[in-house]
Amino acid sequence: GEATELATQYSRAREAGYLLLADELVAIADENYTTAEDGTRERLSNEAIARNRLRVDTRKWMLSKMLPKMYGDKVTTEHTGKGGGPIQLAAVDLRNLSDQELIEMETLMKKIEDNSK
Repeated sequence: GEATELATQYSRAREAGYLLLADELVAIADENYTTAEDGTRERLSNEAIARNRLRVDTRKWMLSKMLPKMYGDKVTTEHTGKGGGPIQLAAVDLRNLSDQELIEMETLMKKIEDNSK
């Protein structure tokens, strides 16, 4: 019915919002410079780096709570996957990923997003 369709749309919109948060994680983590009012680029101060760390940690926490299957801390495994198929990794712990792994994950998410359009 109409209520079910609305619930599905809402769920998709929220998930899209969380995927944007994941994109922001990479952008914030990659931020090395700030542009001053006069247009000069300056390296981030220790204070700005600490602030970015907080911004990243907050987004990681939100993702781990809102999309635990994709971003949760627990890694759960099954002896066999759906229909006896291969085992699927149920979650990824973002805290232990390298910059390169985060970039690869972002690229993969963009592909998923593009394919779902």
